[in-house]
Amino acid sequence: MSEVRVKRLQRADDRSLPVFRQAEELLEKIRARAFSLFADRGFKNGGSLDDWLLAEQELCWPAAKIVESEVDYTVELSLGGYDPGEVEITVTPGEIVVQAHAETERKPDRKKRKTDVHRSECRSNDVFRRFEFGVEVDSSRVSASLENGVLKIVAPKREAEARNVTIATAA
Repeated sequence: MSEVRVKRLQRADDRSLPVFRQAEELLEKIRARAFSLFADRGFKNGGSLDDWLLAEQELCWPAAKIVESEVDYTVELSLGGYDPGEVEITVTPGEIVVQAHAETERKPDRKKRKTDVHRSECRSNDVFRRFEFGVEVDSSRVSASLENGVLKIVAPKREAEARNVTIATAA
């Protein structure tokens, strides 16, 4: 199992990293595409969630699964073909942002063709997913690993602080 680097931020309102600007830009593209799909359906009610999910799938998919237990959230994201060094995770108490970037270069096999390479095609495979949770997570304890093309992130929930409550009585 290969570990993936996790950037941990202790405050949910710390938006200084470029990843948060990129997330907002992508979210705006998803909104615009979802609205376009809504318009294509003639502005009829009843399909807005489907419009949103399709827009998200078109612009920033890979498939993900989120499982909540009493103590943590586990996120599994399909990232076949990526190495751990090509994946970056940013965590705040309220969200997880996953970015993956890989460039592949296609070259003819020189052994088979016995020719010189005159052209090489490169393509970029960018993944960008953002997950929000209903309960704050302990960003200092989030872990991530990549095995068999599946990125697994475990985000322990922040423990609720115990506090004493005074109970008033009627006299």
